Formats: sequence, structure tokens, C-alpha cells
Amino acid sequence: MPVNPFKIGLGTRKYQPDKEPFLECSEGLKPGCGCCRIGPCDICLEWEVYGEDIEHGTALDNGTSWTGSAGGIVFVAAWDEYTCTFSVTLDGEEVYSAVLCGEYGEETVTCRNWDNGVSFTKNAGGYNEQSGTFRWAKKTRLEMMDRKGSKDYGSESACARPFCGDDCECTPEELCVSIGTSSDFFDCTGVIPFTGTLCEGKVTVAEWSGNIACSSGDTMFVTLTLTRDAYTDECKLSGSASGTVDGDDISLDLEAEVISDCVTMSAIFLVTIGYEEYTITVNSLECDTCDPGVCLICCDSVPPFPPSNLVCRITLGEVIHPDAPEPPIDLSCWSDLEFNISFLYDVDEDSTGSCSGNGTTRRADCIGNLLDGEFDESCCAGGQWVGSGSNSCGNISVCFIPCATVICPPDTDEITYVAWDVHIAISGGQCDAEGMCLVCGDTIAWSREGFLVCGDTLFTPGTGSVALIVDISES
Repeated sequence: MPVNPFKIGLGTRKYQPDKEPFLECSEGLKPGCGCCRIGPCDICLEWEVYGEDIEHGTALDNGTSWTGSAGGIVFVAAWDEYTCTFSVTLDGEEVYSAVLCGEYGEETVTCRNWDNGVSFTKNAGGYNEQSGTFRWAKKTRLEMMDRKGSKDYGSESACARPFCGDDCECTPEELCVSIGTSSDFFDCTGVIPFTGTLCEGKVTVAEWSGNIACSSGDTMFVTLTLTRDAYTDECKLSGSASGTVDGDDISLDLEAEVISDCVTMSAIFLVTIGYEEYTITVNSLECDTCDPGVCLICCDSVPPFPPSNLVCRITLGEVIHPDAPEPPIDLSCWSDLEFNISFLYDVDEDSTGSCSGNGTTRRADCIGNLLDGEFDESCCAGGQWVGSGSNSCGNISVCFIPCATVICPPDTDEITYVAWDVHIAISGGQCDAEGMCLVCGDTIAWSREGFLVCGDTLFTPGTGSVALIVDISES
């Protein structure tokens, strides 16, 4: 018997005017007006400047609007359930509006699909003004077919159950795959599409396969399959990779790894052939990018693809000169800094559980050392970005630390917040720290003005003060 593709509880079909099935993995019920009862879950964002790489981001559904950022531009989309209008703002400026389910001749969109894009000028009128195109589109995923319940109506398995595991209901349309070796023999990366089987729009055989490109100019063919363990019900990912690279025939058998989340599909396979160890990393393609963003949860592992480098920019903020007869603060030694901070990952296992809620043991030790005035880059391993830059005022070292002590807003079903700290040391001695909360999964865009103690260390402010502005981003 065919499944009913429409969502129960929407009332008459006037609330489903496009007659399209409800997409469980891409849409949700929304407070609406007129024709609107369904809206997208998350939105993929793009910021493109001619001649430069596209910057990606995600806008999350918070119940009444969608908020996110790409390229450092804040995106907010929402509809007014009273006037039945839909609008988009970028950095607070309304750049698009339309009538929901309007009449012929109007600029109109449906509540379920309002993919679009606009020309936009970032930092208009500023010294770093930048013009480009900002786009947004609904994020889509595949829906998994539930397993049928057993005929034993008294058993726990009488009802339909997920494809595998406890909640494997959605999965990505494409997977990112990278293959490397311990000796840097070669490096292969790419994206492979879903090639499994769909029945009435739902996945019955979960398989992805395709070629990925290698730095040598060759390709490797990769196949991955998601299955259910017949004894434990766990979701397991297995597969193979084969190809000829630099004249060598390579065939890798990827033994089954347990998958805890069918949406992210994160897995790491290790295969040893002779003296060579191959590392195969897999994760979902999210909004056209293989970098899933940084979503570090304290006392948990680091995601498979945190950015290897972030860009740190340090400029002068507010300067308050002392009153006469003290002389003005001498800022002549200062020049703005821009340098990379590099990701370090060396998480210690916390076998005692003592770090619960405070980060890994290594991370907690690092913060403790910094607060004691000791800046040792080696202790900042475990999910931190570390780097330094110099000018005539001195050497400034930065440690960018997630899972920090800042108090963040409470998480919702759609949004998780992660606290970050920036610790600064001048010539090896820690001087100050500032914290900030970011939305988990968004593009990293951290910016704070403060660090007055560091300003006091760099200059001789007397009764005045000098603030530093620290900006950390992915580009």
C-alpha cells in the first residue's frame, strides 16, 4: 500500500497548494498565514565575490525566523504572519521581500521554497568595501525508509523502526571523502553522490559511490554503504577504495565503522598495507562545503575537519589619553597585525571524568596555566588554535579556545551555542582574556574589543587606556 506523502494535521489541501509531499528531513511545521503551514528547516548560504572562492554558511530555523552568516555577513529571513510578507535582511538591511502565495503579477514566493539571491555590498562606504552576490537555498537531505514492524504484536518490534540505530531518519545526498597516508605518499579528496535505491522518495539501499581526485592527477573510486547490524541494530558504514596512483595499484577495504549520526556521517577508517598507513575520512557534504564547521562539545572529540588555520587580526580600539599634565599615550610603535593561528589537536583521555563540563584534561590545564600567567603553546593542544605576530611594540601570542567558561544562552532544539575564549600573551606572559558565544556549526566570526590589560602592557597609558580589537575568522 503506498504511503501517504502528505503531513497529517495540516487540515484541508489548501494548506498544501503545491501538492508536494512533506519532506521530513528538510521541512518543518511553522506558524504561518494563508497558504503557509510548512517551512524549510535550515538554509544554505553563499557569499560570492568575483574572482574569489565562495564562502558558505548555514542559517538555522529558530521557530519564527532563520538566522546565520556567510562571509561575515549576518543573514536573517522571516515572514510576517499578519501581513503575509516574506523578507530577508543582510547586516540589518532589507534586501528582499515578497508576498507569500501572492496573486499573478506580484513578487511572490511559497513558504516552502524561497531560494534566491541578491547583489550586495559588504561594509558599504568603508575602507574594506566589497561587492558580490549573496544567495540562499533550502538545505535538503534524503529520508530513510523505516523498517516494518514484526508480526508479533506483543513484542517491542511490533511498530516500525528506523532504518538502523535509534534515530537514523535522514542522511546526506553527498559524502565528502579524503584519503591520505602517513608518509604523505599521496592525497585524494572529493565528493561522491548517493547511488543507492529510493522507493517512493525514501532510501531503501544506502550507498554512495564515485571518483575522487588525487594530487598526482589520478583518481580513486570509492564506494560506501550504510547498513544495519543484524544483532545490535547499530548503523555501520563500510566500503572500498581503489585506483592507480603514480603507477601503483591501490585497493583498500574499509571495514565497518559504527555511525552515531546518519546526518553528519562522520567516520575515520585506518588501513595498513605493508609499512604504509592509509587514513580515509568521511563526512557529509553540508551546503556545498566539506568543512562541517566547528562544533566542539567539552570532553568530546574534535570533528573530522576543523579548519587547519584561522586568520587573526589585531587592531587598536578605543584610546583614552590621560588628562594633562600627563603626556598623551605614545602609539608610534603600533602597526596592525594579521597572522594565521594553527589548529592543534592532542586530546588527552579523561579516564576519571574529572573534566566533565570543563573541557578535556589538557584543555583545562592549558586554561589554568594561562590564568597563572604562563603561555606555553604546547599546553594549548586539544582543540585550540595558536599563533603569534609581532610589531615594534612586542610579540603578541594568541590562544583561541573552545569549550570556555563564558555563560551562553540556553540551547534550543535547533541551536547549540559554544563558548570561546581568546587568551593573549605579550612576550610570553599572559595578560588578558575575553570570551564570546558562537552558534555551533556557523562560520567562525569572533570579534571583541577589550583586552585593556594587554593595552596597558604594550603601552604606558598612565590614567588613560588602550583597547585592542581582536578579530578571528576563517578567511
